[in-house]
Amino acid sequence: MEVQNLRPSYWKFLLRLTKGRFALMNRKVLDVFGTEASRNFKDFTPKLDPRYTVVPPELPLELS
Repeated sequence: MEVQNLRPSYWKFLLRLTKGRFALMNRKVLDVFGTEASRNFKDFTPKLDPRYTVVPPELPLELS
């Protein structure tokens, strides 16, 4: 979800609707598709539960 393409009121609505969980989405994985979804969240990396991930979160990924 590209926050920069949403109206601020709709973004606030989504945050209220999901109890803030929508802001915790891992947007860096969407950047591969050219969405620039992480543009406003440059330094944010969600804390993922390693039991449910394929690659450890601290391991850097090279997306090509």
